[in-house]
Amino acid sequence: MLYDCILLICLLLLLQYPSISPSLLGRGETYASFSHRLHKSAHLLAIELFGTQLRQIRGVSAATALTIIQSYPSCAQLIQAFEKESSVEDEERMLEKVERGVGQRPVGKALALKVRTFFRSKDYG
Repeated sequence: MLYDCILLICLLLLLQYPSISPSLLGRGETYASFSHRLHKSAHLLAIELFGTQLRQIRGVSAATALTIIQSYPSCAQLIQAFEKESSVEDEERMLEKVERGVGQRPVGKALALKVRTFFRSKDYG
């Protein structure tokens, strides 16, 4: 009975999401193989961690995070750049004009404000 329910759920998943590989459903896979495939990397570089932090901000896509990282390769460099600005308003405008790519629109005021708030505010949330 339980096996039939599990099989039915797997079939429904395959019908609803045809791109799911049968191997993702765990058929014939050992636990060691499953664990190895889903193991998170514990060896992140600082730049990767910074990109991950940026992606936690609502509205920051991978492309936007990459754009910010190209201008400020580390969290410390971004914070130092904020600290060099003479006022909060200048800090808020600092990332506004950074272009996301050639011919693409800049980061923009709202997103720049979110990034600044994330890294400089004491009560982000």
